Amino acid sequence: SSGATKLAWNEEGGMTYQVEYSSDCKTWNSSLANSKHTAALTGTANFTDPTTPVPARRFYRVKRSYP
Repeated sequence: SSGATKLAWNEEGGMTYQVEYSSDCKTWNSSLANSKHTAALTGTANFTDPTTPVPARRFYRVKRSYP
């Protein structure tokens, strides 16, 4: 209802996840507030892009790594 972009993905406990965004799928930015965390449990994660307003064209990816 707010028009915010919401992401959801499956995650594995103990892994670190970082949401990144791009306007061209070439240059990725990881500056979104609260977009990085280490999963405590295996399950579904959710993230809402805090940018207001979100640009009309934005791509997202979630990078997984070992903590």
